[in-house]
Amino acid sequence: LLANHLDRNALKKIRGKYVGYINKYPHVSDGYAQLGAVQLLLEEFPESLASLIKAKKLATPQQMQGGIYRNLVIAYFENGKYKEAYDAAGMAINLQKYVTDDKFFMYSLAKTEASLGKYEEAQTALRLIAAKVPNIKSDPEFIASVDYVFDKMKGQKSGGL
Repeated sequence: LLANHLDRNALKKIRGKYVGYINKYPHVSDGYAQLGAVQLLLEEFPESLASLIKAKKLATPQQMQGGIYRNLVIAYFENGKYKEAYDAAGMAINLQKYVTDDKFFMYSLAKTEASLGKYEEAQTALRLIAAKVPNIKSDPEFIASVDYVFDKMKGQKSGGL
């Protein structure tokens, strides 16, 4: 994911700071939300999911920002929890309409929808991000997302799902 573009050692140091923050303030959602985001970048998907779920549980309605749900979509998808990812996507979009400008959110949304057999929705998600982000069609993760969606569609047509 994004960690390829960032210094993994720096991310690990940041992760350690958020763990320290959580130890000091265990009832504050922000630390868990930020830790979960860093864990996503480090591709620590099960850990990220646990942190983000804890953030969601601790957050007050005013704190319940689309960013937590945005990250939950990715974490749920990467952990094979497609229904939960789909539900979190709906919350993220309701809370932050501009989340559909985020290519990583849209890739996870499209793959989630394809995993649930919602192929038209998956294709729409990919078309939407392709229309919003210039030159995205050469992005390896966009190509991988398109391939994922079409592989799921092919599997359905051949009886593989």
